[in-house]
Amino acid sequence: MKYALSILAIILLSIQTQAQFTIGTHAGVDLNNIRITGIPEVLTDVKQNTSFAMFGIHGSYTLSPSIALKAELNYSKKGFEINETVNQTVFGINIPIGIKARTSLTQIETPILLTYTKPSGPVDIFVEGGPVFSYSATGNIEPVGALGLDFNLPDIPIQFTGDGYNRMGVGGALGIGVSKHVTDQVSIFGRTRYTHSFTDILDNPIVNIKTRANTIHLGVGISYTL
Repeated sequence: MKYALSILAIILLSIQTQAQFTIGTHAGVDLNNIRITGIPEVLTDVKQNTSFAMFGIHGSYTLSPSIALKAELNYSKKGFEINETVNQTVFGINIPIGIKARTSLTQIETPILLTYTKPSGPVDIFVEGGPVFSYSATGNIEPVGALGLDFNLPDIPIQFTGDGYNRMGVGGALGIGVSKHVTDQVSIFGRTRYTHSFTDILDNPIVNIKTRANTIHLGVGISYTL
């Protein structure tokens, strides 16, 4: 019995000695492509590519010298724009008349990533991947009228319970980056990551319009090992 307890104590001490917990912060830009299906033919001008700033915090737990489990808490935005404009000739002058509907969602994202790191000279190269869970905190539709010149109309808040918008989202992410130790405890990194959404932002069964986001993230960050 004493022998078994001694072995258990040695194993637990070894795990505690090797385990490291790292915290940090990061920021960057999200390049979003919103795939939209079911748009009526009259709405021919659809802006699907948007870019927004993203920032957040992260923490990782070392499982082995090269593998770690990392979780992030990120603030991000996604959106798209649908336009309908016709040109009318008045006294020989071509005047555009129409309306734009700019939809934007503020999201809280939580990626849960498995990270593999390989030393490569002065820097470490890492790859990461795993599921991403998102929650749409707020959203609004900004109508913009056009009568020769654009003019803003009052914003319309999105009611997630009845507008066909999904507040919860699930996706998958895969990324690669490089990191460099500044000191024994502080490191900086740069990365790029692709996130593919498995759920639709908008899934309206009445008009049959569906939207799904794919995002390329470019970012930098700093980490501190406790």
